[in-house]
Amino acid sequence: YRALDRRRSSFVAGRSDVSDLDHLASMIAASELRSVIDRRFHLDDIVEAHRYAESGDKKGHVVVVIP
Repeated sequence: YRALDRRRSSFVAGRSDVSDLDHLASMIAASELRSVIDRRFHLDDIVEAHRYAESGDKKGHVVVVIP
């Protein structure tokens, strides 16, 4: 799968076991896997954050910052 910005991305769905989690942990430690944060919203803007997350325009994770 190619994201809109031409970077390669994919996701995994299904059941996981300990070896899967160990493999993901080693990929994170080796900087081979990272989370992409698209936008951050303050808790006061939760409605806007929810709308944005469901808009289909997001390119990564939407984070809600709780003070």
